[in-house]
Amino acid sequence: MLEMVKSYSRVTCANFRFPALLAAACLIAACSSSHKGLQTVRDRPKLQLGTVELLKIGVAGRAEVWRMLGVPDWRLSPDNTRKTEQWYYFEGDDASTPRLLVAFNPGTWVLHNMVWDVRSDDPESDPQKLLDRYPKDKIESAEGRHIVKTLGATISVDKETGKATMIIWK
Repeated sequence: MLEMVKSYSRVTCANFRFPALLAAACLIAACSSSHKGLQTVRDRPKLQLGTVELLKIGVAGRAEVWRMLGVPDWRLSPDNTRKTEQWYYFEGDDASTPRLLVAFNPGTWVLHNMVWDVRSDDPESDPQKLLDRYPKDKIESAEGRHIVKTLGATISVDKETGKATMIIWK
């Protein structure tokens, strides 16, 4: 198939002309479900937990998320397996686990939920340091998780290591 695409000098799409190789690369990337080899966007600022916490579930829209976080590395549209549009933000050379996932309700494009991956070398991987960010009277703790009521966030803690592993906003 790639040879067939290369044989054409140009591919025309909506009054724009693309080199055939670029068109083939876009086609392969769109059809691929693997994140291997994914390059993160280098020109956006480093993702900060404090910035993510400013986004409000059910209030923030795609434009606000784009403005605050920048261009996502990967976007998946809703289909019969996903009810939301999902944006994935990766950091560094690790394309196996996104640092942040944001999901939007289709039609309204309002923020539905977010998942922040807490890395083992993050200061926030210590649950106590993470919980110190929030008012004590707004936290409910149960086995393996803490719920920050004011943010609508759940902090998951690994039972074996005792480290925070993710923050989920719904």
